[in-house]
Parts: sequence; structure tokens; C-alpha cells
Amino acid sequence: MTERDLALPAADEASDLSAHIGASLLELVPGVGPTAARALDFKMARRKAAREREFQLAVMGAIRDLWEESESRPRIEDLLDSDRFVAAFERCSRAAAETTSNGKRSRLARAAASAVFAGSLGDSEIETVLELTERYSDLHIWILSFYCDPEGWLKANGMGDAASQGIRGGKRDEPLLAALDLEPRDMQIVRSAIEDLQRDVMLAAFDLSESVGDRKQFAPQTRRRGRRLLRFLREAGTASPAPKLQ
Repeated sequence: MTERDLALPAADEASDLSAHIGASLLELVPGVGPTAARALDFKMARRKAAREREFQLAVMGAIRDLWEESESRPRIEDLLDSDRFVAAFERCSRAAAETTSNGKRSRLARAAASAVFAGSLGDSEIETVLELTERYSDLHIWILSFYCDPEGWLKANGMGDAASQGIRGGKRDEPLLAALDLEPRDMQIVRSAIEDLQRDVMLAAFDLSESVGDRKQFAPQTRRRGRRLLRFLREAGTASPAPKLQ
């Protein structure tokens, strides 16, 4: 695949409704005139165009990576013209415009690309994984990755001491507390994310406050469905850094 295959049109700098709304609101501020409103209008339009182009480039980069790994090497024109890609790209592009997370924008770009290479997935499963990618935060995805192998994650991220503790057992939340550097009282946001994943049948059912034996606090908890989502999104596994929660 050449750069020409993945060429993008020039960025469109025309303003849209959201930019005009911002400018109109600014004009309502006492002491602010139309010149400042037009400046905001221009800046918002430029920023929006830049973000859209960044996302397009990220999608094209993900497609290139998947294409180079593919044994069949389909024609790029066929991929980009497919209904599945157009639908996935439009959906992921809208979600990317609504998030401030660089990590989530990257996942959405990979999801749009993966949608056309997911030969073993049907349209209904593609719909499901795209919906989950839209809905899940960085924390949700990290928890799924962490619970594929809690002990392996701790060792891979320089926390071997935490991984070697609790030979006879301990509390379920101990590996998470070590990985996220949190106090038990600060765990509510993590508990909420785990509950979301358990409702979606992405994680096994377990209670973080439970005491267990035989080092079961380090047992993998990510279910097959969660692992399939991680593969679809091409997540890094044990190398993925913990999100900042404080």
C-alpha cells in the first residue's frame, strides 16, 4: 500500500453550526463585540477541521497496519467503499468528536478500521463492539486488559513486589489498589466501572471486598467476550499503562 492509496482530501476549514453557536453565545457576553465572536467562530472551525483530519489519519494508519498484516491483502478501494466501513467510520467519527480522551479517539480509529477486517464477526457483533467502544471509558478498557492477567500486568509494569505478596491469599481488591495506587476509600469509580463490565458479561462475577485463599486475588477475570473486544481494538495487554484517576 502506498501513501497515494491512503491519501486524504485537503482539510475543510468551513465553519459549521457548532462554531456559529459558540460565536453567537460569545456575542451575548457584555463588552464583547462581533470581531471577537468571528475570531472564536474561526478558531472553532479550524480546531474542528484539525481534529477531524487527525481522526481520518488515525483510521488510515490503522487500516494500513491491518492491511499489511492481512494474508489476503484486499483492494483498499473495496474496503473504503464498503457499506460496513462507511457506517463504522461515520459512527466512530461522531464519537471521537465528542470525547476529550486521546486514548478513546485512538480506540475509535482502530475500531473503524477493524470493522472491515473482522471477517469472523457478523454485522450484529460488529454493531455490539462499536457500541461498547463508544460507551466504555479508558478505565473500562484498562480494567478488561488488567484482569486478563493481574499478576502479569503488575510484573510487566515494575510492581513485582505487589505481585509476589499474598501467598496464602488476600482481598480481591489488593491487585487493583496496587496497580492504580489508590486507597480503598477512593475505589468507587473503579467499582462502578467493574459493575458496568459485569452487567455486560465482559468480566466474571466477583466481589472486590471478598477475602480469598490460594492467591485467587490474582486470578484472571476477563471473560471470552471481553478478550474478543480487546483483540478487536488491538489493545496492548499487560503493557497498557494504568489510567490516572486522581
